[in-house]
Amino acid sequence: MQMSQSVTYYAAAKLVYLNYGGHINFTNLAIKVADWKQKLSLSKGYDVLVDLRSLLSVDRPADGADEFVKLQEKLHHQHEPARRMAILALSPEAFVFARIYEQMSQGHTPTEIEIFRTDPDALAFLDVAAAGVDAYLASLGAGLTLR
Repeated sequence: MQMSQSVTYYAAAKLVYLNYGGHINFTNLAIKVADWKQKLSLSKGYDVLVDLRSLLSVDRPADGADEFVKLQEKLHHQHEPARRMAILALSPEAFVFARIYEQMSQGHTPTEIEIFRTDPDALAFLDVAAAGVDAYLASLGAGLTLR
């Protein structure tokens, strides 16, 4: 199964919405993250919402996450890091993957990272009062979407 990914930037809300589904391959993920960071050229103070609701599996969760974090650290020197990152992880697999990433990121990124199992909690971390991710994103209108 392939990894599905979409990246949407909502400039007025200073929000990057990352939607990952299917099977995550860390090599492909690293390439795609580097690509969107370069294409979007974000300014200071943006937040990231990572949506793992459609995630099915992850290859090499531990060593792949370590490689990915090292790449992220390099990217922080070239591109402005996010202020906060809320990771929405409903399934046990997604939650474990997110926890591995969160723990390995400590000390390597200035981004504050938290993992959530409910939409309202993830959004509240980003100072958004909304019941659901989908409704909130719809309220923002069309963003700039990269695939």
